Amino acid sequence: MAITTQQEAYDACAAVNDAARASYLDITNRGLETSRRRQEFAKVYVDARTKMGAIKQELAASRQDAYESVETELFGIPGPKPASAADRAALAANMRDALGRASDCETPSELLTVLRQWTVVGDVIGVRACAAVAFQRSAGSVLGGMDTTGWVTVIEAFAEDNPADADRILALTNPVGITDQAQIAFGMQMATSVAKPIELTTVPDWQLEQMASGAG
Repeated sequence: MAITTQQEAYDACAAVNDAARASYLDITNRGLETSRRRQEFAKVYVDARTKMGAIKQELAASRQDAYESVETELFGIPGPKPASAADRAALAANMRDALGRASDCETPSELLTVLRQWTVVGDVIGVRACAAVAFQRSAGSVLGGMDTTGWVTVIEAFAEDNPADADRILALTNPVGITDQAQIAFGMQMATSVAKPIELTTVPDWQLEQMASGAG
């Protein structure tokens, strides 16, 4: 099953650690000679750590896919694709022109003025172009947070005029809440930590990798 949420990642990590602990216990109960036991411990640890890395990569890829999908929905060409190639080309050209006009704005106030003008005349492509440029220039600022760039004011205006897109806008500008980012990063770091058997707690990872391969 694909890992798409933080909780799914936590659950997968817990399963990996549970399996590793069970393997450690099994190895201990087999009464192996010391060097063989340590090697078997190292194999389990290295395998579990590899699985943890795969979980993190899968979650990151899922988030990136979701992010890009939302970004396209918000800032891409609206509506269904035209049937004819000529109409599709014309629509793409309109979007390029709108992005060019929006990109020419050097300050948030200039871009906000253009956004308002296009909103009044119902130019959806122009409005989306303004929002896209503002988002690119906001440099990670978030709605409701401290805006050090000024570009967030344009995104806020876009959000105010497009309440149906509020959740998607929030997903881009502040997906987990400004106060939760560090907590989630810390939680993921803890979840992907692999427990070592007691007799190997002081052995560094590079040495465990050598032991697992039979080189140490």
